[in-house]
Amino acid sequence: MSQFPGAPRRALVVSAVLACTVAPGVAAAQSGRLEPKSPAAARALEESQQALDLINRADAAVRAARKACRWPSPDRGSRITHDAPGAEVTGAIAALRRPQTDADRIPEDGRLPGMGDDIYVDHTRTVTAPNGKQFVIVPARATPPTPRPASCADAVHARLLRTTATSSRRLRSRTLKTYAAVRRQERRFAEEPREPYDEVFLFARAADGGLGGGGGGGRFGFFLTHGNVMSTGGDDRSQVTGLVPDGVASVEMTFPKRVSRGAYYKPTVFPRREVVTAPVQEGVFSVRVPRGAGDAFASRTVWRAADGHVVRVVRR
Repeated sequence: MSQFPGAPRRALVVSAVLACTVAPGVAAAQSGRLEPKSPAAARALEESQQALDLINRADAAVRAARKACRWPSPDRGSRITHDAPGAEVTGAIAALRRPQTDADRIPEDGRLPGMGDDIYVDHTRTVTAPNGKQFVIVPARATPPTPRPASCADAVHARLLRTTATSSRRLRSRTLKTYAAVRRQERRFAEEPREPYDEVFLFARAADGGLGGGGGGGRFGFFLTHGNVMSTGGDDRSQVTGLVPDGVASVEMTFPKRVSRGAYYKPTVFPRREVVTAPVQEGVFSVRVPRGAGDAFASRTVWRAADGHVVRVVRR
């Protein structure tokens, strides 16, 4: 599997919002079987799932009835552009400042990643990590979709009031409180700027010359302070790969002994805390970590320059 944590993306469908709202930490929990921490937590999880189902059904009914309430598809295909990314992007990633070669290009025959963005196709670059693995830096331009009218949320809320009228008091309360959180997220999204913005992705270079697993994205300011980090692997060992801005020569990642699974689950406790240091080459690093893919995201990362001084401390 491949995961990129933390990077803020654009519109979220209701079910995606609720996956974060109802059970924090579940999406990152890939190592071992999750167990509710108590019978009360198990009941809360069951109620939360019921609330999620009720909200998604209500939202689906409103989307079917009102064209203006249909979110743009998050899976729409990417497009190419021969424009250049902004100076902030090229100024932060040295590989983008060198001429593009044939080895840097990506296929334009329908095998583009489904990011839904405009790929700066003349500015993709193939880079090699210190361990010899090759990756492709893909800068892109994102255009935030138009938010749904506030009347859509009003219609979903009204429908929930009707459909939960005969539900238990606890389920009705949980459903309405959960949807209130969804509405707050929709309002925050509606207040965000609608102008296009630059972002950057990192993909493994596939054997056929195309793009393998990867991800990233989000406003470029997030990359400057957090980088792009992904984890791939199994339940007990993974490969952690990242792209960082210029000036970072190595990263020191700390993986905690105790990993929270959110409010409803027992935490996972590992035998020890792990500290892994990885050199950076051409802006990328790739290193094995003795944790499963879902747990191989550091709680603290120190970016260091070539002379050893600390460039930035990143906390998750």
